[in-house]
Amino acid sequence: MRHYLLFICLIFTLLLFSPNCTIKQFVLQKEHGAIDGGQNLVPNGDIEILENGEPVRWNYRGRCAVGCPGFQSDYALTMEVSGQDQAAQWETQLSSIKPHTKYVICFWYRLPQKGRIEVILFGKTLSVDQMFRYNPMHWCRYSAILDSEEMEGNCKISFLAKGGIGPFKFWIDRIELYEGESPIGQNCARLQYQYYNTAYVSPDIISPLPFAFEWTFDNGHRPQEIQYIVELPDEVEFISCALGRICKWPPDGWSITWTRRDDTSKVEIEKILMEGRPYFRVLARVASILGDEKQLTDYVVPVGVRDHWKGSLGRYSGMISMCLYVRSKVSSGSFPFYYYAKWDRGQQPRKRLNLEVITIPEAGSSKNLVLISEVQMQAGDKNPQLAEDFLRIGLNGIGHMDLRGGDSALRNKIGKFRQMGLRYFTSWVNIASYNVDDKDAKAMDLNGQRTGKGGWCLSYRGPGWVKNMNQYKKRLESGVNFLAFDDAKPSTCYCDQCKRLFAQFLRINTDLPYIDPSLFMKEGWNGDQRYKILWKDFSLWHYGRTAQAMKHELVQSLRYRGLNGRIYFGISSWLPFTHPFAAKSLTAFDFDIRQTYMNWASSSFGGSPKKVGDYLYQSQEALGIYARALAATLSPGLTYMHPACALDPYSQMKYQILEAMMAPHFAGYLMYAGKDIDLGDMKYMAEANALMVRFEEIVLKGKAIKPIEINQWSGVRIKKLGSKGLVLVSDYSTYEPIDTIVRFSSNDLDEQTLIDAESGEKIIPISGIYHVKIKAERARLLYFGAD
Repeated sequence: MRHYLLFICLIFTLLLFSPNCTIKQFVLQKEHGAIDGGQNLVPNGDIEILENGEPVRWNYRGRCAVGCPGFQSDYALTMEVSGQDQAAQWETQLSSIKPHTKYVICFWYRLPQKGRIEVILFGKTLSVDQMFRYNPMHWCRYSAILDSEEMEGNCKISFLAKGGIGPFKFWIDRIELYEGESPIGQNCARLQYQYYNTAYVSPDIISPLPFAFEWTFDNGHRPQEIQYIVELPDEVEFISCALGRICKWPPDGWSITWTRRDDTSKVEIEKILMEGRPYFRVLARVASILGDEKQLTDYVVPVGVRDHWKGSLGRYSGMISMCLYVRSKVSSGSFPFYYYAKWDRGQQPRKRLNLEVITIPEAGSSKNLVLISEVQMQAGDKNPQLAEDFLRIGLNGIGHMDLRGGDSALRNKIGKFRQMGLRYFTSWVNIASYNVDDKDAKAMDLNGQRTGKGGWCLSYRGPGWVKNMNQYKKRLESGVNFLAFDDAKPSTCYCDQCKRLFAQFLRINTDLPYIDPSLFMKEGWNGDQRYKILWKDFSLWHYGRTAQAMKHELVQSLRYRGLNGRIYFGISSWLPFTHPFAAKSLTAFDFDIRQTYMNWASSSFGGSPKKVGDYLYQSQEALGIYARALAATLSPGLTYMHPACALDPYSQMKYQILEAMMAPHFAGYLMYAGKDIDLGDMKYMAEANALMVRFEEIVLKGKAIKPIEINQWSGVRIKKLGSKGLVLVSDYSTYEPIDTIVRFSSNDLDEQTLIDAESGEKIIPISGIYHVKIKAERARLLYFGAD
């Protein structure tokens, strides 16, 4: 851990304090030969061609420099304006511009707090100031479509730095301009490493390397196949390759995307030499497929979706279409690898990244925590030591294995994994009356018609219910023992059976007499308004009663077949309610697995692990005595999203787990979207799990004290169990290794000495005030009275 952090700190130091070029005024463009950027009209747009330390074909004024590293590259343009009177600006000249033609401009950028980049192109000024909150060390992407209007031939593109506070710079890299509306150009393909600036491998566990590909070809240019190529050093052992076909629906829109596994494309391995060093080439031959309207022939994420700041889960989900499983043969080192797409008439320029070898600690095993993760792309088939890897990082549950062989393969796999020590095997389900092709399953409206406007009828037990329940029974018979209930949907049904249950709900929870909801829910009803509130509460209560019926039927089915009837239910999505007693019926749910996706941009979490912790604490407190054991559904660094929606792809994994751990009734977590889990995520997951295993008794049985709010991004959480306890101190105001001090006091600590659970540092209060230094680790777990 410490060696890894030292490496990260070194990189951050290089970024923050890299020397600047000499400041010079705008000068005439130097003469250089043509630079072949393919279809990209921006010369040297990836800033990889330098002359005397300056980027070829670029001019500047003000405090500008070439910084390193760039976004998945060696170099980038930087600008500084802090404390400077003179504006900072980079500029280059474009050629062959056509009038009245649409172009796509794309680039990656980083901004200081309150910074803004102005892009001047075709006489227009684009203002770029969106950051995910703010994090100057994080790269984001901007894309836009512009009309050239009267511009023709040569013109300039300029990037100006505006505003910004603090010592951080403006960064720009991977600048692209393409004719048309495709952000990757025309009649081409692109392979993209889907994580961050460095890929990680380990000798300890099999490491996933996730990629995504995009392509677009006119009918006359369509190749028979596209080759997606990754060239890896001999220090790495190739295990397997998973491929998927990206699909979307509808064909003319972007409501949802997903990956359909591809078992037909061929994968070849060949040994090669690169600059005298042994490498091997992984070559995936993906054939063109026509005829399936849900199967994209072309797949390019369009402008307006590829950098979607609102964070629509459906619009940018399922983007990984290729995942290599590899293992390091060595225990340390850093090695370059290369990747690109190739087709019969062209080839993507070869991209270069580094593989960093890291160690993954053994986290130990928990006796009572529920620690579940979904798997990477097709890992159930492609990773031969999946169970060993999960156990090493402290997990005891596994979900969504995406096996090719169906129920029999799943049964065999789960049987083997259970013998090895895994205990929980999850599957996503929903209320059995949802999404049923039966008119009687639709909610009845106020006029007595089953229109479905109010959702689904939770009293329905017809053929659709039976069909769904039979599917769930098959999963349980295959060894699945944890059913995770997906998004709950409001169900407002006015049928007689639902009305009778509402009357029962009133008798159990209130002293109010029954009134037909068809009366009080009509517009203009002026009676006791408490009935309307209770009608909404009833939806959650009825949801719980329906789950009880499902669990009873499933358990009886298992027992009838002589199987273990111990199954677990988890509720991930809560219907709105006013009175906590609405949750009284949720006894079928063993766990509250509420969805807590910190990197979903439009959520209230804002990328802050602290807000994740706040939300979980408040939700458990709101439920009071009806709170279920909490095993929150968390998400990896990138979740579904483009990198623009993640602050730190790795360390946030550890922070969010520790924040969740301090909530009342904590019992574990479920890590969702396994296909987006990188080795860096797994490393930090292991570190968090090791801490939870070490302090398991306090984590499970300790009383959660009301958090101490320092500010919006900083707080203190305390859990006590008798004379011992845990204290989590955090400051997420910046992810950079900037020293801050969190000062606080608490009567619950009795001025005891706090000990850092990882470093062993002792923190003694001074006049009742604790002074906790926050450095590279933005959250520190302290303990007292234990160990």
